[in-house]
Amino acid sequence: MNGGMAEIFSKWKDWKEKNREDWDSIRFFIVVAAIMFLVVRPFILQPFIVDGRSMAPTLNTSDYLLIDKVSYRFSEPKRGDVVVFLFPNPNNDPRYDNRYFIKRVIGLPGEEVKVEGDKTTIIGSDNREGFRLGEPYVKQHAENISVDRVLGPSEYFVMGDNRAESYDSRFWGGLDGKFVEGRSLLRLFPISKISIFPGEYAEYETNAEQN
Repeated sequence: MNGGMAEIFSKWKDWKEKNREDWDSIRFFIVVAAIMFLVVRPFILQPFIVDGRSMAPTLNTSDYLLIDKVSYRFSEPKRGDVVVFLFPNPNNDPRYDNRYFIKRVIGLPGEEVKVEGDKTTIIGSDNREGFRLGEPYVKQHAENISVDRVLGPSEYFVMGDNRAESYDSRFWGGLDGKFVEGRSLLRLFPISKISIFPGEYAEYETNAEQN
């Protein structure tokens, strides 16, 4: 037994000597992987797998994303950003304990958001008459839902792109910014849909229809 272990150890040492460069590369890879896991993942990038149809067709079940956890430390979420957040669970429903959601930012702090079927109107301090959002990413509306909500100073109004199958701010209210983990940075799977900032939309001012 001891002889067998000694032989294995000897062969291992011989291999290391003959393949020193390869061994150095392996060790370098291990160190980088450890740094990624211990530092990058918790503080910079977070993997996220989409589960459900609430963001369809923009994002679909099994889409593999990397979430940017840094940007919102230096700036605030913008209208059109696709964000991942820890669900605040205002009704203490055990089904949603420690669950992460992914939705689109529609309303910003201090704004009034009116949702009437397929129409979403934003009223803010810089636009007292309000403007209707143009939302080309929405393919399925919920015709029978009407909501009128004024957001607090740290609240965001978020909705899924699939309005008929999304549990979002229309039902449970504004999302406090403290629950936001980050925004969708990369879609790595499926390979045919690899993209940067998948689903992000920033053309409201040019496409919004005035009331």
